[in-house]
Amino acid sequence: MATAEQEQTVRRFMAALESSGDLGVLHDLCEEPVATEWQALMEDFAFTERTFTVDQTVVDGARVAILWTISGRHTGEFNGLPATGRRTSNTGSAFFTFTGGRISELVVHYDADGLYDQLGATVTLAD
Repeated sequence: MATAEQEQTVRRFMAALESSGDLGVLHDLCEEPVATEWQALMEDFAFTERTFTVDQTVVDGARVAILWTISGRHTGEFNGLPATGRRTSNTGSAFFTFTGGRISELVVHYDADGLYDQLGATVTLAD
């Protein structure tokens, strides 16, 4: 798969995760376990009115790395924290692996501390 095609697939994946996105397209872009996992995750996601921006992309062979920003409203329970109704903006990275032209693996990292701060929550580490 050409570099431009991989980048386009990743951008289509991220667009599908937006509030107005089509989660069904995940099954066209991803291997079935990845599509099923992400569709279920986003159907119950605690943030609505969400948009994703792909800030930077790096393609290296069968792998694509992105830096992203999500903006949205906290309208559901998130890791035990009840909905606050607050608007949030958060950054993160995602690492996609392609097999046969489809996303076969995805690892995501985000700024959890920054998100909890925006929601007015404090995180206490267990001893």
